[in-house]
Amino acid sequence: MNPKTEDRTAHWGTCEDQDCLTSIVIYPHSDAIADLPDEDDWETSPFFMDCPVCGSDMDFGGTDHPSDILKNY
Repeated sequence: MNPKTEDRTAHWGTCEDQDCLTSIVIYPHSDAIADLPDEDDWETSPFFMDCPVCGSDMDFGGTDHPSDILKNY
């Protein structure tokens, strides 16, 4: 694993609207200096909380290392 990105986190979630169920993964670019903030800090940022498809709330249910989800991270 690249030492520059070994402590990175990818947050994943699903739209709460049962007719939508869009899934999303939010992760830092591999060139980013720092990891993403904790989910508790997202409360002040509506960007992370709304479904990009229907506008409903997103239910963020887990975290993984980006390399476990993204090819060539």
